[in-house]
Amino acid sequence: MIKAVIFDCFGVLVTSSYEPFKQKYFGGNAELIKRFIEIEDRSSRGEIALTMAEQGFAELAQIPFEQVADELAQNPRNTELIEFIAKDLKNKFKIGFLSNVAKDRTKELFTDADIALFDDIVLSFQVGLAKPAPQIFVLAAQRLGLEPEECVFVDDLSKYLVGADSIGMKTILYENFDSFKKELEVVLG
Repeated sequence: MIKAVIFDCFGVLVTSSYEPFKQKYFGGNAELIKRFIEIEDRSSRGEIALTMAEQGFAELAQIPFEQVADELAQNPRNTELIEFIAKDLKNKFKIGFLSNVAKDRTKELFTDADIALFDDIVLSFQVGLAKPAPQIFVLAAQRLGLEPEECVFVDDLSKYLVGADSIGMKTILYENFDSFKKELEVVLG
């Protein structure tokens, strides 16, 4: 039986700025995209500070550091989803938050009321693990006091669902709010 729904942040709870940034500056250049992802992954695991990652992105894109920081800070909240969590999910399930990030931006992105919706928040840089490593999903379930099989993980990138799937956690690929609601109904049976 499902007892928790765990949400990714960027691309689900807020709009992701990283994917549009990659496309804008690196388009189809596989080598630059690979280097961008390597920097992003190191930052997500807490190996380098966000400012160092942004400096690396600026060098790759050949634009000023300040421009990188400004563009990557554009993450509007998914109000429709957050309201659904508050009104429909919170009273039925534990709610988790799991994100690959280089620093804690929760206070910048969410209101105190939004943050209060989450029973636990797992940030990759704080735990030294990043999606899709199965261990981060195990940790997220444990911190909610549950087994992975009792959780659903929601992410907008299928490459991150693989780790959750591998430990028996149910998964939903987030495309938009309406498809998410339909998929959740299917998963819950």
